[in-house]
Amino acid sequence: MKTLFLFLAGATLSLASCSQDKTAMERAEDMPAGTTVKGADGSKIKKQEDGDIKIKDAAGNKVKKDADDGEVKVK
Repeated sequence: MKTLFLFLAGATLSLASCSQDKTAMERAEDMPAGTTVKGADGSKIKKQEDGDIKIKDAAGNKVKKDADDGEVKVK
């Protein structure tokens, strides 16, 4: 029983690590409007009510994607 539990735990962790292949922009596109996610490293992903996506990484770099025309701006 213990072996089965360890096997299932390992399989679950393997699947979880494989599912993290999305970029921050792809994850933000899946978020509902008005959502903000803050990382422990100081990064922030925000999807505004109008659908625009703002991403700030831990180094202070900023990326904004306009929902209307898909234009991406980097600061």
